[in-house]
Amino acid sequence: MERLNDNSRGVDDSYALFTRDDLSPFEAAYVITPLPEQMRDTDRVLQALVSMQQDNADGGKVSFIKADTPFGPGLEMIVAGRAGSTCFPTSHFVYATAEAPSIGISRFVVRDETLIEYSLVMGWPNGLDQDAMVKQAQQRMDAFQRGLVAEPGV
Repeated sequence: MERLNDNSRGVDDSYALFTRDDLSPFEAAYVITPLPEQMRDTDRVLQALVSMQQDNADGGKVSFIKADTPFGPGLEMIVAGRAGSTCFPTSHFVYATAEAPSIGISRFVVRDETLIEYSLVMGWPNGLDQDAMVKQAQQRMDAFQRGLVAEPGV
């Protein structure tokens, strides 16, 4: 599903949202947000983003690490138990049940005065430890990241 020029957060978000059966909850997304003039400093944007994501976590544990992306340096966010939702990925987090454990991974990068976010949630197989699950999530994110292509001048 595409959702273009959504202003519900007070900025101009454009989404490409994915689900397995064409019905929500959405489980993967690309979000492109042109930054207002007062928010074009990369460090300032990423600091604000960390704060906003921690608020969206509603007390859940959120981990951030620096990430190298094809679009430049950015941040990677890992959230144990994150699930898809009708407002994924830019709203308050929805968490999975104990019967269906999951993990969420997102990457954020500022490029040419635009914030790019891409996010996935996926099931967490029984018996897989945290380190192995994070590695698996990062590998899937690497593949999902390849779906974004930066064209010069666009």
